[in-house]
Amino acid sequence: MEGETTSYKGCNEKIPWIMRETERILVEVLKLLAETVDAKDHYTKGHSERVKGYATVIGQKLGLSEKEVKLLAISAELHDIGKAKVIDEILKKPSHLNHEETLEIYRHPIYSFEITKDLPGFEEVANILLYHHEYFNGSGYPFGLSGEKIPMLSRIITVADVFDAMTSKRVYRKRRYSDKEALNYLKNNSGKLFDPRVVKALLSVYEDGLIFKVRGNYFYNHNLYPRALKHYREALEAMKDEKMIYEVKLRIAEIYNRQRNFDTAIKILMDGLKSNNPYIGIYYLELSNTYYYMDELNKMKKYVEKALKENLSFTQKIRALRHLIIYHHRKGNPEKSLELYRKIELMIDRYYKELRKEKLNIYDIPEHINIRTNIDIEKSRLYDIVGRVMRDLGFLNEGINLFEKSIEIKTLLGDFIGKSISLSGLGETYLLLEDYKTAYAVTLESLSLSKMTNNNLGIYLSHLKLMEIASLMGNFKSAEKHLKFLTMYRKNIFMPDGEQRFKLSKGIYFFSKGDYRKAETLLKLVEKESKNKYRKNLARLYLARIYKNEGDKKNAEKYYKKCIKMLKHFRMQYLLKSIEEELKKV
Repeated sequence: MEGETTSYKGCNEKIPWIMRETERILVEVLKLLAETVDAKDHYTKGHSERVKGYATVIGQKLGLSEKEVKLLAISAELHDIGKAKVIDEILKKPSHLNHEETLEIYRHPIYSFEITKDLPGFEEVANILLYHHEYFNGSGYPFGLSGEKIPMLSRIITVADVFDAMTSKRVYRKRRYSDKEALNYLKNNSGKLFDPRVVKALLSVYEDGLIFKVRGNYFYNHNLYPRALKHYREALEAMKDEKMIYEVKLRIAEIYNRQRNFDTAIKILMDGLKSNNPYIGIYYLELSNTYYYMDELNKMKKYVEKALKENLSFTQKIRALRHLIIYHHRKGNPEKSLELYRKIELMIDRYYKELRKEKLNIYDIPEHINIRTNIDIEKSRLYDIVGRVMRDLGFLNEGINLFEKSIEIKTLLGDFIGKSISLSGLGETYLLLEDYKTAYAVTLESLSLSKMTNNNLGIYLSHLKLMEIASLMGNFKSAEKHLKFLTMYRKNIFMPDGEQRFKLSKGIYFFSKGDYRKAETLLKLVEKESKNKYRKNLARLYLARIYKNEGDKKNAEKYYKKCIKMLKHFRMQYLLKSIEEELKKV
């Protein structure tokens, strides 16, 4: 039939994209397999990630091309993938391996080769993996190749692999070696086990502080901020390259922001606002982030507008526009927030269309995976903010849908800190719906994730919200448990308006118990002291309810009207309608 031979242009155009998506999924599966191999033994956790970092800076020092560095990076990350076929009893054995067990370990480069050799685009990677345990003098395995017969990228991975193995704990030895001991071992075996040029390059990047930077990046990416700070500081002590120094200082400022040490973060960022700083746009963006955390919205807007005038990456532009959405939402202009949200959605759609047109090699795919991951992270944060905008406008179901979309993305990405924040927003939405049971359950899940990630601020905020919800449910036994915890824990927490948040939640607790005088005292302090207009207004709402319940019509009307005026300003339609109904009953 004629229809059976018809060529459909649209289908043909999709074929390269479908092939690339298949390759992307394949790379992600292999990376996951490599992580699984490392995680078999807690001593080797993160090994492949660090080897990738070390190998990359060595390769750059040796003057490899961009293509070669990318190929080196993906090969280094997958170098031990063959250990997936080696049984755990051998990998985790603390004592000396017998002959058969040693032979099985010697086979793992062959297993790595077998896993990757028939995968489309992985031919070069497979060969690099096959030879990464060959030694320069021919004493390595599996084939005993020597000198230039060993591929250069394999020789680089060999040195990076040995350096990380020696400076990390291992099940088969009592201690890790110091950097000095490991470097001396590599120097002493330069020209014997290892390519002298590669050893020389490692020594050079070590002296330049780049090894410390790689370690800092590893711990930063795993949210281990104190350890990341230690290595970044060591990197700064050794670094001479101005661009690298600016990059490391930016990371340090980001860590201080996450630790709520805003003054130090601001000092570092302000010191970096110089014309020779290639990252000045990101410095402005991080300053905007700092002032957002500090609840100083006008300064946040000032620096995000400066950032948008600089050369930002696509995901950084999304982040900057997200800050403007926050600004307009908090300033009572939800229409502008939603306009920016729609603009970002169109930007992302166009960007993905352009990505589909690009011709990629296998070694380009990890970079594209990172881009997509960063876009997904920004999308999830965007959903959180717009979820709050929709909630305030009275579209609570739309708000719930956006929070749930954000939670789904963060679950897939393993972003448990972010997921706890999204769950908190979802819990607040159910609280507005007066679905206290669901609100409590969702917030309890947020608390659990905060505990799992050692997020002290998240733990504190979850307990605050749980105390409020339990109080409104009339479950004072649970509320008192949360209050007891908060009373002890709050001394360790620094955040803008932190004391007022505590007083507000405690005031709601006393209001729910019917202890109006204690509630009134706390809520009036919040109204007087809080810099946060929303929090100040919530205090007024509960003061109005106290006076209404006591039959004090004059004060009840006064506080309801103050509250309504503020809600109109912020366009918080759902609460506004509800509170106007309360006022009618006074």
